[in-house]
Amino acid sequence: MLFRSVATRSLGAGNSPAPTFNSAFATQLSQLPLLSSGSGVALTLDKTLGVYVVSENLGPILTDRAQTIGKHKLMLAFAYQRFRFNSIDGTNLSAVPFVFTSSPSGQGGPTQYTVETEHVDFKLDQYVGVATYGLTDRIDVSVIIPFDRVSIGTDSMVTLYEVGADNSPQGMVPKFNTPHVPGSASGIGDMLVNVKRLFWSGEKTNFTAGLLVRFPTGDALNYLGSGA
Repeated sequence: MLFRSVATRSLGAGNSPAPTFNSAFATQLSQLPLLSSGSGVALTLDKTLGVYVVSENLGPILTDRAQTIGKHKLMLAFAYQRFRFNSIDGTNLSAVPFVFTSSPSGQGGPTQYTVETEHVDFKLDQYVGVATYGLTDRIDVSVIIPFDRVSIGTDSMVTLYEVGADNSPQGMVPKFNTPHVPGSASGIGDMLVNVKRLFWSGEKTNFTAGLLVRFPTGDALNYLGSGA
């Protein structure tokens, strides 16, 4: 399971900040932009010339065109996105500091501090399928389905310290490296349904409104969805 990496769950880490990183990872992944349901080459009929004119660009990538595709027309699209993460909440993922405490000898005995510096390698490969259908000349309905592959790997540099009840140093274990721990998960992410209506169309300006609904179809425990 992806959550079981050393970076997010460590034995005896009752006061670990790891849950904060878990939620931060999940939040960032749920906010990543998906493929626009209206990106691509558009053909527009020039009524004066009686021919179709090809658009000068592919349109917006992360937002929808104002224009609709037309009644009973179907557009299919596919995209691949690759994300690599190097920091989370301002903390560099190559050096994430964790400090854990425990009292091996019980009350009155020395307190053991475990200091870990984690190196986290976090990646997302996303394949997105889009289907847009024109209900009318002015209303489009789009279904956006992402398939995600999330991978996370980690290793750490660990040092152990013991401090007495009077805060005097009792000893230290030299730094040592933990083995690299990989994890990955694949599956369908959160499906989106987009309804767009064209209210006004002019020669150079169009006014459109839309509603985008997210369905929690992805596995939130493995970073494949938002869970909401």
